[in-house]
Amino acid sequence: MRDDTLGRMLRRGAVEPGQLPLIGGINAALDTLDSVPIEAEEAARAVVSDDGREIRLTLYAEAGAVATVALDPVRAVALAGRLIAAARAPAFFEDRMTPIPVTTWPDESTRTPNSACVWIAEATVDGRLYVARSRHGAPNELARQLVAAGVADRQMVIRSRGLAGTMTYRSFYAAAGWTYSEGDQPLRRVRYREQPEGLFLVCGDAQKCVSSPKADVWARQASF
Repeated sequence: MRDDTLGRMLRRGAVEPGQLPLIGGINAALDTLDSVPIEAEEAARAVVSDDGREIRLTLYAEAGAVATVALDPVRAVALAGRLIAAARAPAFFEDRMTPIPVTTWPDESTRTPNSACVWIAEATVDGRLYVARSRHGAPNELARQLVAAGVADRQMVIRSRGLAGTMTYRSFYAAAGWTYSEGDQPLRRVRYREQPEGLFLVCGDAQKCVSSPKADVWARQASF
């Protein structure tokens, strides 16, 4: 930055008074960096302090403070915002990257001579239990509940009780857009059009809900 500013003034053949404080500040910063010993210990933490007259940023290593600098109030506020955002970022991305484990099992009491039994899919997200029931794609029905609840999209890992192995949806938002049908044809995956009728439980708030045949909250929140 210093070299660019000096080069521009040389090309114009005139000194720009407004740039002199910037050049002076850059020179002072470079002199400070040059005075730091090569073997200086890396800072382990940073502390922002305010004594009522100036705001200072101090870097600490195991042996104590290794560097300190006075901050402009406006820049201090901006830095505080960035530090808070950086502290929150790992938890945010960890939450989005953690797959949702889903357990499924058949409700044999619902099996009839002419139809398969209802399957139940269950998952706990952020301390809240979601349970979906469906004869055709219980995990997909569960995915639609999660989309409607505003849960961040991520992988869904499905395990069936009594069976080895798992099945993974890379995006449960995408899974919410599908269901299964058979009728007079072999079982096949089809686009979800309307929510199947049935009951599901949301046990986190002890409330029993009835799924609506026309509910389309998930469709407004996700594009498939």
